[in-house]
Amino acid sequence: MWDSLKHNGSWQGEIWNKRKNGEIYPEWLSISKVEDQNTLTKNFYIAIFTDITNLKEADKKIYFYANHDHLTGLANRLNIESRFSHSIDIAKRKKKKVGLLFIDIDNFKDINDTYSHEVGDEVIKVVANTLESNLREEDTLGRIGGDEFLIIIGDIDSVDDVLKITQKIKHSFEEPFNINNTVFYLTLSIGVAIYPDHGENTDVLKQYADLAMYNVKINGRNGYSLYNHELSSELKTKVNITNDLRSAISNNELSVFYQPVIDYKTGFIIGAEALVRWIHPEKGIIPPMDFIHIAEEKGLISEVTAEVFSKVLSDLEKINQEFFVEKNFKIAVNISAKDFFSKNFSENLLNYFEGFDVEFSQIELEITETQIMKNHNVAIKIIESLKEKGFHFAIDDFGTDRQSVV
Repeated sequence: MWDSLKHNGSWQGEIWNKRKNGEIYPEWLSISKVEDQNTLTKNFYIAIFTDITNLKEADKKIYFYANHDHLTGLANRLNIESRFSHSIDIAKRKKKKVGLLFIDIDNFKDINDTYSHEVGDEVIKVVANTLESNLREEDTLGRIGGDEFLIIIGDIDSVDDVLKITQKIKHSFEEPFNINNTVFYLTLSIGVAIYPDHGENTDVLKQYADLAMYNVKINGRNGYSLYNHELSSELKTKVNITNDLRSAISNNELSVFYQPVIDYKTGFIIGAEALVRWIHPEKGIIPPMDFIHIAEEKGLISEVTAEVFSKVLSDLEKINQEFFVEKNFKIAVNISAKDFFSKNFSENLLNYFEGFDVEFSQIELEITETQIMKNHNVAIKIIESLKEKGFHFAIDDFGTDRQSVV
């Protein structure tokens, strides 16, 4: 400072000063030398002080939000990817392993659609806090967007070290959470990839962990999966099915078969259950268990449901005209949980009937016990509303843990 004043006649910079109450605060100081024209041997100095506490706080916030998720305060995508790269560098030197967990909250979209995005945000915070409570001090948790999280587990010697932490995380979600006076049963799908076992590149390892997580999704959710190279070929199969399914809907490849319901006293057919089948031009008949879950995940389930009802109502109209003029023939249709809890399910259902001479009371909606238990308050409201319109309901898989299919 003095050297600059001597040679340049001025100096400016940041210093720490003390207030009268003893508080230390940052200050910007500008000093200029003023020479006395009457006596060149005597100089004066003018100093201007500026309190930059607020500026410093603003800089801290800018830096924080550039590197952290605004909702949870966790590391954001860029931050955690940088930390992952750093963890691998350390592991290389120490000849250790690094685990990467790719985590997705199961059925999170249903929570947003059913309750609100505000409640969804609270769920995200609860999940973030629960995940963080299961980690060691040297582990890193980040939110990379939406309902997806990454966890870096560094300084480990074996895969078992990672799986133990993964199992601990899964166990912590076995009990329900009370959020805004509503009980939520939250589950996670977790994919695991290991450096250097599965790769040495951060992007590749993240892709493999994501792939392993997706494997959990398609196998029922609520679990974890360690990456293996066979998953890559499985993913290609799933992608092909997804692309083919989009075409199937527009190309009228979905067909409905009927299983008759017979009155055991009279022996007469009094109704039927609709069963959808995909008639693939190359693979033949594909059962619903092989494509319904993909339709749910890719947002195609409402289109599948619309196609099923279009065929069912068309067939039911013909049955009414030829055999059941009293319109008392009933057809049961299984409803996907994803569709049942969607925001516009009831409205869409009523719209399906437009143009068909069919009564609401001729349709029985089959839903599973599992669906109702997911959110029994909302389920009851939907059921009661539609029953008032004349629809019938049946609980499928009562007392079991099986999933329903359309």
